[in-house]
Amino acid sequence: MGAPLRPLPTKLVIGLITTDTERLEHARRLLERRFGRVDMASPVFAFNQTHYYEDELGRDLWRIFLCFEKLIAADTLAAIKQWTNGLEIRLSDRFKKRTVNIDPGYIS
Repeated sequence: MGAPLRPLPTKLVIGLITTDTERLEHARRLLERRFGRVDMASPVFAFNQTHYYEDELGRDLWRIFLCFEKLIAADTLAAIKQWTNGLEIRLSDRFKKRTVNIDPGYIS
């Protein structure tokens, strides 16, 4: 019987969706303050594969994926999601409507 091993660190990846590319940059700066430097980022691209987010965020959505240099423990993802949920609330508009969707995940 083998001894249990601690999982290897994982690469934090965060997807953002919004109608305003300036909001993407603002959210990115806040995420970097919390999780460290972004070492890979996708281009900002039109997100028109679904209408799911339009009621809340609006039309003409933009998306980006960010990867962070500092690796994370896989079991910290739930706490990261709770933190990003709080960030979505902080970035909400005056009607308490989300302006940015933030979805963390990881690659191992």
